[in-house]
Amino acid sequence: SEIAFNMARRLHLVFKKMTDKLSSLSIIIPAFNEEKCIRETIQDILSTIDGFTSDYEIIVSDDGSSDRTVHYVESLSHSCVRCLIHGNTGKGGAVARGVEQASKEYLLFMDADNSSTIHELPKLMAFIQHSPIVIGSRQIQGNHNRDEHRFRKLIGIIYNRLIRVVLNLPIRDTQCGFKLFETSVAKELFRQLKETGFVFDTELLYLAKKKGIAVNEAGISWIKKDRSSVHVIRDSIRMFVGLFRIRSARYDVKTVHGK
Repeated sequence: SEIAFNMARRLHLVFKKMTDKLSSLSIIIPAFNEEKCIRETIQDILSTIDGFTSDYEIIVSDDGSSDRTVHYVESLSHSCVRCLIHGNTGKGGAVARGVEQASKEYLLFMDADNSSTIHELPKLMAFIQHSPIVIGSRQIQGNHNRDEHRFRKLIGIIYNRLIRVVLNLPIRDTQCGFKLFETSVAKELFRQLKETGFVFDTELLYLAKKKGIAVNEAGISWIKKDRSSVHVIRDSIRMFVGLFRIRSARYDVKTVHGK
């Protein structure tokens, strides 16, 4: 029937968008004392990335690690993997340094502990032709998500509600560390960011909203790894305070790119 034909055509188009390769991709991985997982994460990317793009670079942005994180990255001796070494500024600062060095058309940043793996990338790729920013979301149903830390889950719920009230930002999950950009847009936004800690994600999306840059959310699978260096109570307090700094900050809302 015509209805069945149209449904099949839509499914074909969705599948095609999810399997089309990106022209080129920079992958930014902020890292702070991640010696237990960074090598495994990079190897997972290298074993899979050819299915998503044939032109890529992996930039590990080390944020003043005191362990052997840098050693393990450099020991891979891979032509597409490099490590930026800098003193400790916070996750936002580490990502920003990686974005500044990115040279490919698209840019993905992801967590060093592989909470969301590179295998989730096609879910974001399906939307990148419709908006220059696509962010992974743990709040969209139908995906496997696990975080056994109940207090962290409660903090996340409170924080997301505060974001809507304080910043009028209708994003369901600002903090998931798996985000895809057109690189030119990422560079435009990161040049204006003032936050260098964990609240930088919120500031990034708030600035995109003020500039009128479209953002799509895509549901992804996510499993929290306890070996991360995040300190739940301390960093939660810093994030709540950061919200009010963002609200009172002044930004240049002119944009050179938007969809």
